Amino acid sequence: MNNNTEIFILIMVALLHLIVLIVFFTMAGNVAKIKNSLSMNAKKYIEMGDMEEYAGNKSKAKEYYLKAKYCMDALKDTSFLNADNKPYPGMSKTNLDDKINHLNNQ
Repeated sequence: MNNNTEIFILIMVALLHLIVLIVFFTMAGNVAKIKNSLSMNAKKYIEMGDMEEYAGNKSKAKEYYLKAKYCMDALKDTSFLNADNKPYPGMSKTNLDDKINHLNNQ
């Protein structure tokens, strides 16, 4: 083999490895984003619901409030409680029910 051919093959192999690394880290970043979106807690759902309600998107706000309620009921999420085990203002199940009813009545 020619010396130029060997150098060309080494460069191509190095480029292939670089492409594989770029693809791997891109996929890992996407997996992390998906994991974060799936593991949101009730507090984050309520914040997103408030933002959607403020923007006028009632159906999306109701969806986020229902997801927050599910977190509180089924998953026993305690991230909405302060140090005294009392809910933060606006973070109780009753408050969520009021918000959902308010959206239904509009």
